[in-house]
Parts: sequence; C-alpha cells; structure tokens
Amino acid sequence: MTHSIGESAKKVAAPTTEIIAVSP
Repeated sequence: MTHSIGESAKKVAAPTTEIIAVSP
C-alpha cells in the first residue's frame, strides 16, 4: 500500500510542481 501511495504522490507532485513554477 505504501508503494501505491508513493506512486500517486509522485503523479500529484509532478503537475503540482509545474503549477507552482508557472504561478509564483
């Protein structure tokens, strides 16, 4: 289960990082 949560977090963190970079 922890592995699945880690993968989901990466998928969410990737787009979130782009949004933060685009919207300072």
